[in-house]
Amino acid sequence: MDHSYSNTKPHQKGKHLKLNDRTTIQELHSKGYSNRAIARELNCSPSTVGYELKRGTVSVYRYKAVEGQSTYELHKIKFKSITTDNGSEFADLSDLEQVSKTLVYYAHPYTSCDKGSVERHNGLIRRYIPKGDRMDKYSVEDIAKIEVWCNSLPRKILNYKTPEEYFDTELDRIYRRR
Repeated sequence: MDHSYSNTKPHQKGKHLKLNDRTTIQELHSKGYSNRAIARELNCSPSTVGYELKRGTVSVYRYKAVEGQSTYELHKIKFKSITTDNGSEFADLSDLEQVSKTLVYYAHPYTSCDKGSVERHNGLIRRYIPKGDRMDKYSVEDIAKIEVWCNSLPRKILNYKTPEEYFDTELDRIYRRR
């Protein structure tokens, strides 16, 4: 199947797979297409296809799009808790507990040790965005570059892995349990 003649919508990078993408994976996988060929068809990474095949495989070699979608829905919450300070900008976070399974913890006032990782990340971000600068001065691309840089730094708390590596390891661990 030549991608230039495909009638499927191109997959945008950074976007989650939809059920119709999963159905395409199911059809092409059952026809014997490689992960790379399926990825070309969906305009996504071959590793995305590989993770999706792990997520939705219900028996030894049989992938089901509906199973992949239900597993995605089950695991779509990338954090379980948020720790923040008592600033007014975070007042509405308690509403998050009502609509999701994410717990919100508020640190004691003037006790930065309650949220050491947050303070560390703030320090990293301040290397690029000085305190007091307006965020609207920075483009989405600028913020994305800072995010990529922060997530590619090894962390002692993660046994000197990068957050990205640790995240991938955790995803593998989750999918192996199924």
